[in-house]
Amino acid sequence: MRAFWALFALLAALHAANLSGSIYSMDSFDAVQGVVVKAEGASTYQAFSTDGTYAMDIPAGEYTVKAFYYPEGKLGGYAEDRIMLGEGGASYDFVLFAPDEFEAVVGFDVPGLDEEIPEQEHDLAPLIFLGAALGVAVVALAYFFMKRKMLEGAVEKIHLEKKKLDEEEKKVLEILGNSEGMRNQKELREIMKCTEAKMSLLVSGLEAQGYVKRIKRGRENIVKLIRNA
Repeated sequence: MRAFWALFALLAALHAANLSGSIYSMDSFDAVQGVVVKAEGASTYQAFSTDGTYAMDIPAGEYTVKAFYYPEGKLGGYAEDRIMLGEGGASYDFVLFAPDEFEAVVGFDVPGLDEEIPEQEHDLAPLIFLGAALGVAVVALAYFFMKRKMLEGAVEKIHLEKKKLDEEEKKVLEILGNSEGMRNQKELREIMKCTEAKMSLLVSGLEAQGYVKRIKRGRENIVKLIRNA
């Protein structure tokens, strides 16, 4: 029975998806360092950001993701949202609010200011045991799927780079360039005089090609210019 659970744990690790992103301050949109990030689902996973970014490999599924910032031993910044993590992974950026502002702006309750973040304990024994049991066959299978995924990603990237921007996409980049590189998505839609669905498609296309990045702020999106056409 122990061998079965060890095998299950390793297979779950092989099928983990990557959750990563950046962490910004609500006041300045600068990167924030020293933030604890938690993903709570069937299990709880935790990462610590030292440079304003974070990354964790966790099983696909639905999670409540939270970010805690303790600048002087007290909770000074907080963010929370629910996400669905697919097998292809996801990028999710946090915008930290002051605790007394978070509930009113976003609509979630803020944990107590003195809440302790539990340390994540990892039992490596099952993984070591399973690695010995599966051996070369499992490693070869994981390598095959990894190489295929990397190849598909490379082909998709080449196609995106070859895609020429249309006039509407160029207009969005022009507006952002004239707005210090950042605009609320709703404001962009009003300037472009297009529907919400059309605006979402334009921003998604530009984001996929690496021209812009969406930063979630409460129930709204901030569109940030990454590079010009």
